[in-house]
Amino acid sequence: MRSLGLLAAFSSVTAVMGHGYVYEMLIDGKSWAGYNPYVPEKYSNGITQPWQRAQVGGGLKVGQAPPILFRNGYQALACQTGAKPAPKVAPAAAGGKVTFIWNHWPPTHRGPIITWLGDCGGDCTKADATKLSWIKIDEAGVINGKWATELFIAQGNRWTIQLPKNIKNGQYIMRHDLINLEDNPAPDGAQFYPQCTNLQITGGTAQSNPRALPLTQILQSSDPAWKIPTKPGYPVPRTYVIPGGRVDPSLGVTLSPQLNSGKGTQLKYPNEELDPYALHGGKGAPQGTAAGNQPAGNQRPLQGNPRYQSQPQRQQRPQRQLRPQRQQRPQRQQRPRYNKD
Repeated sequence: MRSLGLLAAFSSVTAVMGHGYVYEMLIDGKSWAGYNPYVPEKYSNGITQPWQRAQVGGGLKVGQAPPILFRNGYQALACQTGAKPAPKVAPAAAGGKVTFIWNHWPPTHRGPIITWLGDCGGDCTKADATKLSWIKIDEAGVINGKWATELFIAQGNRWTIQLPKNIKNGQYIMRHDLINLEDNPAPDGAQFYPQCTNLQITGGTAQSNPRALPLTQILQSSDPAWKIPTKPGYPVPRTYVIPGGRVDPSLGVTLSPQLNSGKGTQLKYPNEELDPYALHGGKGAPQGTAAGNQPAGNQRPLQGNPRYQSQPQRQQRPQRQLRPQRQQRPQRQQRPRYNKD
């Protein structure tokens, strides 16, 4: 019985640690570091809300973002458990592109990708995200027979969206969420991984925004879309209505299924030596990366750093050619013997 308990404890630890988080964002082409739960003391002062580190297995602190379930409540569903306002705000142009780069995402975690904006009504560094109302600005569910997260993995754990063109200028919290439906049809099977970032949007052409709704109205556990099973063996639905209502056409956005091709280069795993998923469960996880996954400064680009890029395979040395075998000397002919008469 004790061995079964230890096995269950280990399984719960690896399950939590096997999930990802946004470690970099490209906003109008400029690189911004996300929150790094492995080094919270260095990355709690950026544009992404830091969250409470998971407690698993008798107080073991885990770096990754834990999955949020409906039973965890809307305080956690907003921006992760114990999330606090981010102290900085990134400028963003209305109609501009945002690319989210996650450290990794298990291929078994299939589901939709949804992004929202919450109007802070002023300073987002002091706003309580749990009390905001939200406008859906992007959604992707099933695309050509594949879940959005499958395309996301195929293009290097990246996902690009467009910010609305027709939106009121001001500060917003952008809530980007990957959803894993793998545990369905078990009760409360949908897993949410929200990441919340402060934006100052300028250049918008609208004087007012479409109607925004609180999370209690746009995310409801009774919605059948959250109960679709995505484990291997279950068919991918031909149609999938993403919860939370449609993206209002008046916002003037090009939706992400048209911006993401599902092709790209798989990045190296940051914090690889700390993460059991990357070490043991990550298919093809490269070896030898360093612990820190963020630049020293909040705006320092990661693209130029070869530590975070896929590395070419080392060319094998040509095989040494064997020396030709030494030719054997011809045998000495024996002298003819003379018969004695």
